[in-house]
Amino acid sequence: MEVSGWDARVIQHEYDHIEGIMFPDRGSPAVMKEIQPAIEALELDFTRQQQAGMIPDNATLIKQLQELERVRT
Repeated sequence: MEVSGWDARVIQHEYDHIEGIMFPDRGSPAVMKEIQPAIEALELDFTRQQQAGMIPDNATLIKQLQELERVRT
């Protein structure tokens, strides 16, 4: 299949999910430097939400991920 434009971006995005590729993996060093403060703010917010019990702790998240990977294979 040959696609272009928006369709190509959507397919690439979904394929990246399957392959475990994240946005930072595709960002240039200059872009990553520019967005680093936003990434750090996101990480801090995530940690605060974990501490407040709004998001499961890392051990629980890892177990959930391992179960999803087990089911997928």
